[in-house]
Amino acid sequence: MDVKVMQKADGPIVKLDSAAVHKGRVSESDIHVKNDVLVVTVPRVLAVALVVASIAAGCGGSTAPSTTVPGGGSGGADSGPDGSTSSVVTGRACSTDGECGAGFMCNTEAPGGYCMEGAPGGPTACVEPDHPCTAPGTVCSPLPWHQISGVCLRACATAADCRGTQQCARVELFPGDPSSPASPEPVCWFACQVGMDQSCNDNPSISSLHGECQADGTCTCKNPFQKNPATGRCL
Repeated sequence: MDVKVMQKADGPIVKLDSAAVHKGRVSESDIHVKNDVLVVTVPRVLAVALVVASIAAGCGGSTAPSTTVPGGGSGGADSGPDGSTSSVVTGRACSTDGECGAGFMCNTEAPGGYCMEGAPGGPTACVEPDHPCTAPGTVCSPLPWHQISGVCLRACATAADCRGTQQCARVELFPGDPSSPASPEPVCWFACQVGMDQSCNDNPSISSLHGECQADGTCTCKNPFQKNPATGRCL
């Protein structure tokens, strides 16, 4: 996984020298400025050994770049409001924007809150490939039952990467509809939309209610319907 190494940009963009390019593994196209921060995307193994040296040299060697992750501490893992020790901010539990850190907002419509890229008032819309997600560990995905083009949700490989009440699965704009826009890979989100028991039906074309959406975003299935372990919804 790539990481973002950031340093305040007090002057013009610092170009990577030949040592940092390292036989094409890092190029000038990997450099951009966002919110007055110089962002360099490099493979994790090169983050300290190459980028620190190249930017320090370009700036006269007076300041080493910070590896501070928005909403966390400098380098390594940090602890979020939900007790998470991951450096990935997106997907953390929250109740206020301030708990997520600069460049993030707290989506309080999600059960327990959900930190995502944005600002007070709403998340930052993403569209691949023109406006991709920039925060580490995120994927541009539809936000179920919302009109926004896409938001950056936390990527996952298994449920262990997510909070206890979340599913690690592909997310659809209209859950259960195979023709609906969907995330390109699994993300951490909730099985149902709170207040919409219909969203617990694994097959949205069924009019009867097969389950109830709980306050934590999980489905409780009615007898005799069983829960689909892949989606958390009721068959």
